[in-house]
Amino acid sequence: MNKALTLLLISAGLLMAALLTRNGDLIWMALPFLAYLGMGLAQSPTVSSIRLLATRSVEKTATEGTSAIEVSVSISNQGTTLVRLGLSDPLQAGMSLIDGQLKQSMALQAGESAVFKYTFRSERGTFAWKTIRAIVSDTFGLIEIQRDLPAEARIQVHPELNKFRPFQVWPQHTLHSAGSIPTRLGGSGTDFWGVREYH
Repeated sequence: MNKALTLLLISAGLLMAALLTRNGDLIWMALPFLAYLGMGLAQSPTVSSIRLLATRSVEKTATEGTSAIEVSVSISNQGTTLVRLGLSDPLQAGMSLIDGQLKQSMALQAGESAVFKYTFRSERGTFAWKTIRAIVSDTFGLIEIQRDLPAEARIQVHPELNKFRPFQVWPQHTLHSAGSIPTRLGGSGTDFWGVREYH
């Protein structure tokens, strides 16, 4: 349940109980909750004031038969106010996280930037991203606004090729099959010479 809604329900419950029981102490108990809720509402960001820009980059490095992919997302606050946000980027099928975290919290002043980074491993597959999830909130985390910021990237991971000891594939004699087969000794070949009438 939302924190703001929980505080509102507690305050409303205390005020209702104070009215029913005619007990002034219950009103005093509700005041701190109402003050806390009011401060959160006063500091909560508005949708029009949120101006975030996200840029994603993906880099691949091969290690021990598998590929390690580093995902880096740069977040820039292009608004005029302080923004407290939580970022999350879920793993896709075939990914195995080896470094960093998929969720991160940060605070950005106006004009400030930060980098959200993690590394995963995969043997093969195609991975694509379109957005990154951002949850903007007030200082107390009471009011939250969820945004999906455009941050596109795509990478294809190919399986590593196994290296074999070189060997020759030159047969001693030609085979009775179609196609060009290099040999040490010449044969009749399979070139077309012509047709004759049927007898």
